[in-house]
Amino acid sequence: LLSRVAAFAKAKELSFYLVGGFLRDHLLQRQPRAFNVDLALAARALEVSRELAAQLDGRYVCLDEGAKTARVIVSSGNARVELDIAEFRGRTIEEDLARRDFTINALAVPLEVWCTNAEWITRLIDPLAGQQALSRRLLRACFPQTFVDDPVRILRAFRFAVELGCSLDPSLAPLITDAVPGLAKVAGERIREELFATLQTDRASWALTQLNNLGA
Repeated sequence: LLSRVAAFAKAKELSFYLVGGFLRDHLLQRQPRAFNVDLALAARALEVSRELAAQLDGRYVCLDEGAKTARVIVSSGNARVELDIAEFRGRTIEEDLARRDFTINALAVPLEVWCTNAEWITRLIDPLAGQQALSRRLLRACFPQTFVDDPVRILRAFRFAVELGCSLDPSLAPLITDAVPGLAKVAGERIREELFATLQTDRASWALTQLNNLGA
């Protein structure tokens, strides 16, 4: 499926980057919870996503028109695959990665490299030393305002802690405390998704206790 996306991008003279959790799980040799792939490109994300959905006989869903993010839902064999496509948050892929949630997710590789080069890891774009944090199972924020920008990341931090066996860098606690009031404005569906994923682990009690201690 990703090879078909890469062929589409080449025909349209676009540069897609694989980013985030898909790469993280591969580096951990971990089976993901779902087939969800994050892709980033410099511009025209919504328009390109519509065209890609048509090319793949998939379904287009606009996730956030303001942030220019969309989802293309495709059936591949018996699996449902979600391709989440977003424009760079910044002028370059490096600037985009610097605005993501945690350094372990601030990883990228050109899609055509992933599809054609067995040594793709040598082309990994990792401006915030996310691979090193991943090897240490250490959760660090990409930037101090990460939780203010998106308060649901508070819940996500503890989901990653229990799913991936990560410890939280001490710098996260005050950042979380400052951003906790913003959780009241987050859509209930997004909160439910994070909590349900946490409850599916065997360390849910610890996670919920920590969230409670932080006022979340």
